[in-house]
Amino acid sequence: MRILVFSTAYLPFVGGAEVAIKEITDRLSDFTFELITARLDKKLAREEMVGNVLVHRVGIGSRIDKLLVPFLGAFKIFKLGKFDVFWPIMVTYASGAAYIYNILKFWNPTPVILNLQEGDSEEHLVKRHYGLIDLSWRWALALSSNVSVLSNYLGQRARRLGYEKDTILIPNGVSSSFLDFKWKRGERKAFREALGYTDEDYVVITTSRLVTKNAVDDIIRAFAYLPKRFKFLSIGDGTDRHKLENMVSEYSLRERVKLLPFVDNVLLVRYLAMADVFVRPSRSEGLGVSFLEAMAIGLPIIGTNVGGIPDFLGDGITGFVCETNNPHSIAEKIQLSIVNKPLTSSVIKKAKTLVNEKYVWSGIAESYANLFRRERHRLLVVTPIYPPEIGGPATHSVFLEQEFKRLAVCVRRISLSSFRHLPAVFSHLVFAFKILINAFHVDTIYVLDPVGVGLPGAIIASMLGRRLVLRVAGSRAWETASLRGYGGNLDDFISEDISKFPLKVRIWSKIERRVALKAERVIVPGGYLVKIMKLWGVKENKIFPIPNPVQTSIKLSRTKEKKELGLLGKVILSGGRLVPWKGFGELLDVFALIRDERRDVKLYIAGDGPLRDELTDRTRKLDIGDSVVFLGVLSQNELYKYLSAADLFVLNTSYEGFSHQVLEAMALGTPVVTTNILANRALITNRANGLLYDLGNVEILKTHILNLFEDDALAKSLSKKAREDAMLYDKGKISQELFTTIYPPE
Repeated sequence: MRILVFSTAYLPFVGGAEVAIKEITDRLSDFTFELITARLDKKLAREEMVGNVLVHRVGIGSRIDKLLVPFLGAFKIFKLGKFDVFWPIMVTYASGAAYIYNILKFWNPTPVILNLQEGDSEEHLVKRHYGLIDLSWRWALALSSNVSVLSNYLGQRARRLGYEKDTILIPNGVSSSFLDFKWKRGERKAFREALGYTDEDYVVITTSRLVTKNAVDDIIRAFAYLPKRFKFLSIGDGTDRHKLENMVSEYSLRERVKLLPFVDNVLLVRYLAMADVFVRPSRSEGLGVSFLEAMAIGLPIIGTNVGGIPDFLGDGITGFVCETNNPHSIAEKIQLSIVNKPLTSSVIKKAKTLVNEKYVWSGIAESYANLFRRERHRLLVVTPIYPPEIGGPATHSVFLEQEFKRLAVCVRRISLSSFRHLPAVFSHLVFAFKILINAFHVDTIYVLDPVGVGLPGAIIASMLGRRLVLRVAGSRAWETASLRGYGGNLDDFISEDISKFPLKVRIWSKIERRVALKAERVIVPGGYLVKIMKLWGVKENKIFPIPNPVQTSIKLSRTKEKKELGLLGKVILSGGRLVPWKGFGELLDVFALIRDERRDVKLYIAGDGPLRDELTDRTRKLDIGDSVVFLGVLSQNELYKYLSAADLFVLNTSYEGFSHQVLEAMALGTPVVTTNILANRALITNRANGLLYDLGNVEILKTHILNLFEDDALAKSLSKKAREDAMLYDKGKISQELFTTIYPPE
């Protein structure tokens, strides 16, 4: 993959962000990195390799280049060609080049992974430059595909400023030189003596820019409360140097305080290792790598509970927490670190373990590699419904988001149901516009229905040159016809003269076929629908049968769930949309016959639909109203509980593309009785892992149900084999198959 990095300054100018870029890119040799930065100095080459990065410097070689880099950088990208990912480091001048380029090339923008490392205060963000910094953050966040943050604090800031997706937490790390450093015998003492420190001195160190946010002034004030043997060493430089030097004189601390300039890492390691405690009472902080470096060396750290510091600093656990803007609190914590040696020893040990587990560059670089790889494949899932709504497309959408993230796919999702509160025609127009906006940022559009979401998805895919993949689980035209009284099955419907059906049915039929023919690949959940797709005219090499996955790790107890749900006696569960082809009316007739023989049986029906009132009336006419419960729409967890509590699951259906509920019952070990149609035979082998009967044979259905109530050995045998067979539909296996179908190997 080709990654373009944006950083306002880069080596030889050194800061935390520049170090992070170097550490990460040096470890990712499988990627091609280039970087756009401001030139800032005429002595610097316009183009050179720095480690694993080809650096492009733009500008005239002066400080004004900061202001020029957003525009010169954007035009430089046009000369450099296509990149897979833009990686702006912080919301800075150089970052603007990425966004300006994408605006200029709005029809085919490059994915942007914005990296937030800023440690500035909220006040700085809102008030500096008349609020332009705040505005630039909001703009950058709105135009980024993904946002990575150094700390949870920066993630919260991104959300406050309007970023709606989840941020990705990837901290900066610590160089191995800090983790592995060890003094040779006598070296530490000699180094301290060279600085003027004796064995009796207790050296407090900070490695900070001398700026207001790092509160070095409060450390100096804290020395008014500490004995003379406590000494302070500051490593760093900044705009507050003159002010701090005056404070040292004012507090008569010239013999106890040293303010040294920045040093390279080789020397910095030694300064830290010779000290006794690290302090930075920050007023704001994005993360605070200086703390982590001290922790890696084995120094106890003292810091405030602001910004990203709580991610690694727990009071008395991995360090000591002092109050913000409180020199007395700083002094107390410094004294605690020397007085309570057992606690300090424990803190040092836990802090070093934490750094080794979470803040080493090798693991951090791999996290970025996974993030970059996610942008290699960018998928827009367009679904008619999404949780809390219940149904196949909703379940499939959640499955895709969870599993494809693991497979390094960047998934966006749009649901038609999110717009149904709007007037009918307007809701579809807004929905289509939302698809269009998101389609600019993806390579593939995956629609989960050929009509309501398939039509706008297909049109927009064609407009923008995006790949279109369609999932078909049934026929909207046939379902509409069935609800209007048509009694034939889907095979019969396809062979009918379509002109004899109502206008809406004819329109749905034409749309679903056209969208299927337009799709590059058509995914169906079962073999029966392969046949239907062929009848629609789809070429066989474009059709891919991939079953729905099931959660195979759920283990629930029938006895426990029955008790919790308050279910007594024998329980039959059925479920699905209350529509004609699900056969609930006939199931009620059979249940009435069973009730004549067993009074301890109850039937529970999960789901809702247009036949609800008709079925309720039927229970009254059959005099079984007290034994039939319509549960309505259940959440996934509620359905699992009822499936586990039931003695058997019955599905009296005349049509299934693929019955996910049968598969869920199998996975939970609930014996299944269902019709002997093609889709069900793909899951159930009669008398091996369930019981089948011919559609309409009510006597066999009744017999199967009663036999399972009376034959515990048969029920247990079917349950055991069903659980084993359900493992073939595990999420991990199905997600990999789905991934290679949507993104076939090149």
